[in-house]
Amino acid sequence: MLKMICCIAADILALIYLIWPFDIVPDIMPVVGFMDDLIAILAAVAFTIKTIRDRFKDSVNRGKKNNG
Repeated sequence: MLKMICCIAADILALIYLIWPFDIVPDIMPVVGFMDDLIAILAAVAFTIKTIRDRFKDSVNRGKKNNG
């Protein structure tokens, strides 16, 4: 449950970072300015996918143990 809360928090923070006008690298700089936004979003999505995959595997394993 804690990992899922962290996952949601990471997604929300990544979206806030995307729309926040102050970045580590300003968006005025061509290409490089948007790379930090892209990295933040990709990291949050990767963490979300891994969390969902792990929860699904745990659910399947619990189902196998209950069914025999």
